[in-house]
Amino acid sequence: MNRLSLSDSQRIQRLFQGETLGDRSPSQFLRHLQVLVGDNTVGEAVLKQGWIQALPCYVQHCLDAQDPETSLSHLARIADRIMERGPPTGSGTINHTQKVESAKDPVIEGLIASVKSLTEAVTRMQMGHRNRSRSPQRPRPKSQMSRQSGQFCWYHWKFGVNSTKCMQPCAWPKHNSKTAGNE
Repeated sequence: MNRLSLSDSQRIQRLFQGETLGDRSPSQFLRHLQVLVGDNTVGEAVLKQGWIQALPCYVQHCLDAQDPETSLSHLARIADRIMERGPPTGSGTINHTQKVESAKDPVIEGLIASVKSLTEAVTRMQMGHRNRSRSPQRPRPKSQMSRQSGQFCWYHWKFGVNSTKCMQPCAWPKHNSKTAGNE
């Protein structure tokens, strides 16, 4: 029968499993647990252990640093003060993160290479765009001496009879032109 029955500490642990601090202060929570235990002749050490385990980690660490002979009621007052101050800020805590070893994973290596090549391509495109943006945006005029129509100067090629200028060499007949005096 002794082997099948649970010890007092095991029964107390089961009793504490469903209990949480909730919005109560640590001292209120301790009183609640003491009511649950009732007349049970459980040791203060078992009650203390179950109560501390139900508190937030940052409070547990502070209480663990106290003298083991400190009374449970005194620990409850200390826990109340710690909880009033709130959890520690991020500046004093260290988060342990798992290192990713990319050299051992070919998928990650492939992704890194792809990102690197895409970054280089975007950089080249941006550099090409910057070089183009420094050049004039309007098309450059054709040379005024362009001989696209054969032997006429650019003015006669462009404006024909209405041309007011002429540049030599030009095969436009001088007597029919308005530019007879512009030579």
